Amino acid sequence: MNKKNESLRITEDVQCRYRALQKNGVRLIWELTGRCNLHCRHCFAAVASAGASSARELTTKQAFSVIDQFRELPVAKVMLTGGEVMVRKDLECIVEYMRHKNKDIVIDITTNALLLTDETIKTLQACGIDEISVSLDGPEAVYKNVRGKNADYGKLLHNIQRLCDSGIHVDGIMVLNRLTVETIEETIDLACRLGLSSFTISNLDVLPHSDFDYEGLRLTPEEIEKSLRQIDRLREIYAQKLILRTTGFTGTDCSGKQICTNKNILAINRNGMYCHCLNAYTPEEDFLDSRSVTLGSAFEYFNGRI
Repeated sequence: MNKKNESLRITEDVQCRYRALQKNGVRLIWELTGRCNLHCRHCFAAVASAGASSARELTTKQAFSVIDQFRELPVAKVMLTGGEVMVRKDLECIVEYMRHKNKDIVIDITTNALLLTDETIKTLQACGIDEISVSLDGPEAVYKNVRGKNADYGKLLHNIQRLCDSGIHVDGIMVLNRLTVETIEETIDLACRLGLSSFTISNLDVLPHSDFDYEGLRLTPEEIEKSLRQIDRLREIYAQKLILRTTGFTGTDCSGKQICTNKNILAINRNGMYCHCLNAYTPEEDFLDSRSVTLGSAFEYFNGRI
């Protein structure tokens, strides 16, 4: 199992939700699909149903072509996200090809974990996945309020436990909002008992490309400050057991209205188009088609505009 994941070691409050590395290198945020098996109340992505058309997504062969170009930058970390990445039947093939091409790259998969199977977990372990980020909103009632009543809480906990037992680093993610704020300590304690490597509490992002209704979920600035003080206290309590971090509460507003000044990020959206960051692909944003533009050229283009 690959044990080199420096991104898990960063614990301070940061603005960018896409975990950085403690070394130089380009981070590629890759939205493999916009399809998802859930329709969560606070999702910042404009998702489609799991059975929706995949016609505009990159094919397996096209994804392989992008991976072949990693050496041009070079890419140090790839975050595979969606939608729900597990709806892609070729996910394991993509991960295996990526690891075959670069044994040192850090690979992070973001998933709701409900479509994982014991066999899939074994395959991901064999591929040397560094980290899997899993949504863990709180106890069952809170989880179902966020994810929908049909979301299987028992399967979630089973799959998280299997991932931890396999030796894969698991980062739990809670989005701080009115549904989750009262169960912060309970959820952190659950994450610790499950054996997670780290736990991230993220601010509620409202992005222009999302079609979700956020009214009723927002916390007041005073409530956020109170929660951050609680998290700081819990960080000290759990310091020897769990890496606890927060994201999105400091710095400039990450709302997709402007490109940040981070010069080591490049993204590919669900339609196979390059952009600087998934948080910034508004209708006015520039895109470059990864089917015809090389990874290196896209990186130079977007960084030249910052």
